[in-house]
Amino acid sequence: VEGQGDKDLFISLMKRFNLPVPNILVGGGVTKFPGYLRFLEEFCSELEYKPKIIAIFDRDSEGRQVFNSLKSRHYDDIDLDCKYIVRFDGETHNNIELEDFIYPDTLYDATNRILRKKKYKGIKKSDRTKRISIAYNKNPILDFLTEISKQNNPEKVSIDFSKESMKMILTNECCQIIEQSDLSKMNMEYPEVFVFLKDILRIP
Repeated sequence: VEGQGDKDLFISLMKRFNLPVPNILVGGGVTKFPGYLRFLEEFCSELEYKPKIIAIFDRDSEGRQVFNSLKSRHYDDIDLDCKYIVRFDGETHNNIELEDFIYPDTLYDATNRILRKKKYKGIKKSDRTKRISIAYNKNPILDFLTEISKQNNPEKVSIDFSKESMKMILTNECCQIIEQSDLSKMNMEYPEVFVFLKDILRIP
């Protein structure tokens, strides 16, 4: 995965669904994937088997560029499978990022925790319905959160949820909520999250 927040999120979801947690490696950003994979191949060169490695990509411009450069590359000592992250509802259009994979209510609740701590007005229920409107449907969720929180707090300094520091804080809050939640209702509403987890774990 690209970052530590991605790893933490996958581990929280897998544990909550009682799925086996694999060895999840952090590449340190998608542009570092090629070099990291070369390191892994060298590290695995003396093994008697080819480790299976799944590299997970955002669908932003950088992610698509690196995905296209790696998806058909052959490695002698590792078995590489490149996969794009999907949105919580299975959508696969461009600019989807890991945060778009998170259950919407979990993400909004985590966002509101952050906003309340900063004495900002939160994301209202009426705001949440705008997410899949034509105006916002194909925007990354972090851009949507930044825009809506700005609209709701015109007298405050804008919070940019796409900044790495804010993404990490948001992911930490999401993990805490996931670990305390019953995911059965969310799984019924958005089964694609569980389906994707099983897919990357190669569970039929």
